[in-house]
Amino acid sequence: MVFLGDGEWVERVFYDALMGAKIPQFLDTAADHIFGQNVLLKSTITGKPSNRSKNIQVEKPEQLDAHLMQRMRAIFKHWLYTSVHACFLSTVKRDYHLGRLEYYLGRRIASIKNNVNGYQKRKSGSKQVSRDGASDGGNGHVGAGACTLLGIERIKT
Repeated sequence: MVFLGDGEWVERVFYDALMGAKIPQFLDTAADHIFGQNVLLKSTITGKPSNRSKNIQVEKPEQLDAHLMQRMRAIFKHWLYTSVHACFLSTVKRDYHLGRLEYYLGRRIASIKNNVNGYQKRKSGSKQVSRDGASDGGNGHVGAGACTLLGIERIKT
């Protein structure tokens, strides 16, 4: 067991996996461990609904616990100063990433909510891709080229 501080103990294998992860994987894993996905699903950083859902009738989200946020900040700071992926960062870059922790957690919360709702963000002007991999070419119609590719994929599998 490894002591992370503030009464938080984790298995050595979990700690080694955290320390070997890059920033996005570290933050996702640590946030899921500290807060839990169910809490992240019902919460926002500030406790206010997002601008995307402010006109939709939804339950008022909970604010993330300040004590757990301090724990997350301490673990992230420890990672920034001890991880092999962050050893090349200057002090200014480490402080920059530490200051963006709320933004990173907000992105994690959004990705969890999107996965639960089955929503995928589509960039404007990009091609829509269906579940079976067919592309609409940006015009809403699945063309022969996509069907041919699908036929080849089906033969290969």
